[in-house]
Formats: sequence, C-alpha cells, structure tokens
Amino acid sequence: MLRALTGLADGSGRTLVVAGPPTSGKSRLLADMRARLEATGCEVHQLHGTYRDRDTPLALVAPLESRSPVVEESVPSPDPESDSLSQEVVPPLASPLAFLPEEAPAGRRSRGGERRKGTILGQTYVTRPRAAAALDATSYWHELTARFRSGARSCAILVDDATFADAESREFLLHLSERARLRPLLIVLVLDAAVPAFRSWEERLLGRGDVDWVRIQRGRPDPREAHRLKEMFEKLPASARRVVGYTALMDGSVSEVGLSRITRMSWPKLADALLPATEAGLLKLEGDRVVIPHTDWIDVVPELLGEHLRSEMHREVAEALAALNPEPSLQRRLELADHFYRWYRGPMALRYLLETAELTERLHAYDTAEEVLAKALHCVPSLPAVDRSEAEAEIRLFRTRVLVVTGRLPEAERELREGVTAAVHGKLASERVEEWVEVLVPILRAVGPRPSLHTELVELADRCHDAGYLSVEILFQYLIVEFEVERLRTQKGRVEAERAGTLAKPIGPGPVQALAMAAVGVSRLDGNPFERELAGKFLRSASTMLRNARRYPLEQQVEEIAVRLLELQGERAPALRARERAIPVVVRTRALPIELNHQLGIATLLLEGNPDARIDAALKRAREITELLHLLPPSPGLLRLWLTEGRHFAVTQRLDGARELWSALVDLPAALAPPRIRAEAILRLAILEAGDGREEAARGLLVRLSEPELARAMRPEWSEWADQVRSRLGTPAAA
Repeated sequence: MLRALTGLADGSGRTLVVAGPPTSGKSRLLADMRARLEATGCEVHQLHGTYRDRDTPLALVAPLESRSPVVEESVPSPDPESDSLSQEVVPPLASPLAFLPEEAPAGRRSRGGERRKGTILGQTYVTRPRAAAALDATSYWHELTARFRSGARSCAILVDDATFADAESREFLLHLSERARLRPLLIVLVLDAAVPAFRSWEERLLGRGDVDWVRIQRGRPDPREAHRLKEMFEKLPASARRVVGYTALMDGSVSEVGLSRITRMSWPKLADALLPATEAGLLKLEGDRVVIPHTDWIDVVPELLGEHLRSEMHREVAEALAALNPEPSLQRRLELADHFYRWYRGPMALRYLLETAELTERLHAYDTAEEVLAKALHCVPSLPAVDRSEAEAEIRLFRTRVLVVTGRLPEAERELREGVTAAVHGKLASERVEEWVEVLVPILRAVGPRPSLHTELVELADRCHDAGYLSVEILFQYLIVEFEVERLRTQKGRVEAERAGTLAKPIGPGPVQALAMAAVGVSRLDGNPFERELAGKFLRSASTMLRNARRYPLEQQVEEIAVRLLELQGERAPALRARERAIPVVVRTRALPIELNHQLGIATLLLEGNPDARIDAALKRAREITELLHLLPPSPGLLRLWLTEGRHFAVTQRLDGARELWSALVDLPAALAPPRIRAEAILRLAILEAGDGREEAARGLLVRLSEPELARAMRPEWSEWADQVRSRLGTPAAA
C-alpha cells in the first residue's frame, strides 16, 4: 500500500490485489486505502461486485463512465384526453403483482441484456440493462490520459468483491492494469480467495511484476464463535491449555517431537495433556503432527493466554527451536526472530533479525527485509549505551537501501538522513560510515535525479564535511555529479566533480579516490573530443583502483560509464561487445542496476544496427529488473526502458504501443524526466504522429522542442530529424 501511494505521488501507478478468506479484514484495508488516497487529493472511484450482475456485461465498471452513449428510448407522455387514468381516480390494486411486467423474461441473460416493457398503473415504462453502455477499455484509457495531461493529479479505482465481477468487467480492468504503470492510476482489487472465480483473476495477475499482492491467510472468527472458543479453552486443565497455546504460537501445526521439546514433557505426560484438548475439539492429531482444526482459532488462542504468560511461552518456543535447529534455515530464522522479538526486544532478537534481513535482501525479498529491519530498530535501545549509535546508524543505512528497492523513496530519504545523523552524533569512525554508504551508491544512482534526493545529498555532504567525514562526503559528491550531469547542468557538475577530486587528493589511492576520479570523468562525457579523451583516462584509472581494492560492483559501474563513452564516440561495435561481455560478470556480482544499464544499452545498439531476437531478450530482462527494484520516475533506467521499448514497438509496426510509451514520457513533469530522455521522446513521438497523418499533434510537439532546456538536450542528429519533419509539415525550421 505504501509503495502504491509513493508511485502515485511520482506519476506512476500500480495494481494492488488484496486477497483473503471472508472476514479477514479486506474491506477494512480498502477503507484505509481510500482514506489515504482522498487525503492526497486523488480522484477515487469505488465499485462493488455482486453475484446479481455477474451475467450483465460491464455491470461492474459501468459507473466509471461519466456519460452514457446509449440514448434512452423516448416514451411519449400520455394524452390527457385519451388516458382515462388522468380523468378517474385509480381504483385500489387487488394485488401487488400488478406492479410487475406483463411478460416475464425467459432467463437471467434476457433480463440483463434486453430492454423490457411493462405497465405500472396502466402506463407503459421502458427499462434498459444497467450496463447497456458498452465501455471500450481503449477509449476509456485515452480519456484518462487526456485528463492527466490537462492537469488531473491521480486516479484510483477501488473494487470491493472483485471476484463477483462479470467477465467483461474483469477484462476491462485488466486492460487498464496493464497500462497503469504509465500514468498515476492505481487499481485496487479485493478478491475473496474462497470463491472459485478467484482463479480467473489469479491466472491473469500472478507473475506480473507491476502487481502487488496483499495475501491475508486467516480470517477472524465470529464474536459468538470466539466466545464459545473461550469457554471451551477455560474448561481445560492448565497443562492442556499450555499445549493448545504452544500449538497456536507455532502457527497451528507442530510435530509431536517439537511439541514435546517445547513443553519439556515426556511422552506419557504429553499424551495426558493432549487428551482433554482433542476431546474438546481444540486440537487434532494428523499423523505425527498436532494441529488446530480451524485456522480462525489460531490468532484467537494466544489472546486467551494473557500477556505475561504469552511472552514467556514465546521465549520457550524460541529456545526449543534454536536447540532443535543449530543451523536454521531462512524460514526457521524468521520464526526464531519473531518469537524472540515477541518475548523481548533485546540483543537475541536483534541477532536473528539482522541475520534474516541479510539473507532476505540477498534473495531479493525486499519487503520482508524491510519489515525485519523495522523491528530491529526497536531492539536498539536494549543495547549498551556505547553501542547504540553504531547499531542504529548501520541498521538505518541498511534499511535505506531496502526501502529504495521497495519503491518507498520518501521513507528511504528520511532513513538516510537519520542514519548519517546517528553516525555524526555518535562520532563513529569515518571508515565505518564510509563502508555503509559505499554500498548505497549503485542503488541511489539508479533512483536518478529525484529533486528531493538531490537536495538531501547536498545537505548530507555539507554535514559530513563539517563532521570531518571527508570520504563519506566524496561518495555523496559522486552521486551529486551524476545527477547534475543527468539534468544537463554540465558546468555545475564539473564544479562538484572538481571539489570531489580536490577532497580526494590527500586520501590516497582507494575506492573513495577512485569514485572521485570517476566523478571527474562523468562530468566530461558531453565535452569536446579532448575532454572525452580526458574522461576516458580518469575512468580507466578509477576502474583499476576499484579492481585492486576488490570493489567489484563499483568497478563494473565505472566500466559501464566507460562503455557509454565509447557509444558517444561512435564506436558502437566495440561498445556492444563490451556490454555483452559484462553481463555474466554483473550477474555474478548481483549488481542489478548495472545489469539494467547494460541490457538497455544492448537493446539500443541493436535497434540502431540490425535488429534481431536479442532485443526481445534484453528488453524482457530490463523490464524484470525495473520491476524487481521498483524503480519510479525519474529513474533513468525506467525511463530509458520506456523509450527503448517504444522504439522497438515502432520498428515492429506496433504503433499504438510506441505512442503510449512515448506519450507517458512526454507527459511527465519536467522535474521527473531528465531533459535528454524527454527531448528524444518528444521528437520520436512527433515523427510518429507526422507519419500517421496527425500533423497538428506533430507541430505541437515540435514547438515544445524549442524550450531552452530541451533545445540544449538535442543531439546534432536529432536536430536534423526535427528539421526534416518540419520541412515535411511546412513548418519553419528552428532558429
């Protein structure tokens, strides 16, 4: 939910699915989501699916349409002279059946799909099906994009009981969901997992990277059922109550061996404790496992134990599991961390939480890692005072990286600020802070020149300078240079790069000095041939330093910049070979942001040469990475993906797809689209519109290229293309 709200704020939408059994709290989540959306000024449409209209085409989404293209049949008003009812008093009805139509329809479909005539009090009336206005998904999408273009902020479609929607409504919503990422459109679907129709949605949505799932495993029992459960539980002997409680804390299923170890009971004593619980129906034996028969009871039983007893039982469960699993798996680590955390937010819980966070982050389970790290922060106050600042700073900077790749950028910026602040207040060693910030460089670079992040980096660089953290300041300076160059503020980028280089001189060879040299190289990429040659020397030296220091992800990052320099110098064949050779290396080092740049570079170079099947593979992998990292505008990787996919669509004559992608780039606010990407999208869209006979649209786009920022972003060959289009349209060439 937080990721979806962040995306809307940055002009990017998603599809969110809330699935669970009845009475599991799905509607409460939807109400919370609606309140949050309305607080931000989002336009919200809430729809309700019901069994009643499942055979009426588009019955669910018909309320989305503001106007109906179907004109009602006009029913002439009764003639006073010929209508006896206007002259006489209506006699009392003999039966309410007189209100019903004269002829009943043959079946449900005829009731929902045909106009019907009947009489009420002798007057003819005409009805139409609720969804006679057959909404066209493509037309509706175009209307939405036009509204966003005219200044509408964002839109959300919330569907309660979407499993009860008719097939046409489902296809309509799926069509919109496939394009929601291109505009600030959020679609939230509440699905009842117990209904067979759930499968139809799951088959179409499962596996899509732009769809988030909120799965609620268990529902809450009816209050009367909870009261009955309480009475049954309180009638059990104390030993039986503890056994039932331990089973509930183990998620409702535990082996007899594990239960014996947790309860520290011998087999005869355990059997005596199980007997009353099984006779009451609170427990059931299935093979060698003890289970709670009704999943709804699993969350209720711990509440019956009392807070103090429940806390102690969590400790006993955790200690028993730790003894049974000297080398726990990831799942067991999650359980251990949870039980120790629920017992006491102390060092033992912190140990397992951090181990779990590292493992889940490596497996790209970023949402789980973020939840674990949030719990770890609550354990920091239990540490000795001398260790708190270091632990807090490390956890916050770790969580910054995880929050970035969960698409929650405002929270990541706050956590970055808090982490550096904790380090400064704790007067930690500069080397420790440098180590934590260094791993943030690639992922923060992938975020792109987000205005708020750029401002945060400048402030943090100044704070680190005042605190004497020069090496950390240089790392921030490198990112600032990247963002300045991305915004085409070349002169500002060169000033910042020179500052980084000056600060790095006394530090000596190493990763920090290498990044300072890389910053100087990046600031010279758009210069004259001499400056580009100088940039190549700086980049080669930086790469060598990083290789010697065994900072392989950063080395690959600098190597990718060097390949970009080859492309700018027109050496496309060597650049393509270098990118293809780099793919196995970045995969081994798990450098996803760098792999994304290589995949997009391969696709771009192939499009400019002889397109082949490798383009599809490169774009598919790039799309997977952008979804895995949850990139949002103005991420250069995400926007270049849209631009490159649009080019591929245009080459393969899928013009509507190209138009959608390029229009999304054109419509982004200037603060969320780097000038060069925006200028190329406008130009390519103008060429497409001119070739498709939409001359007025093409002229309007070409006028936008005269804006100072976009004019500076135009490459020489692009200016030639623009002049050719202007000539064809009879428009004067740009000055």
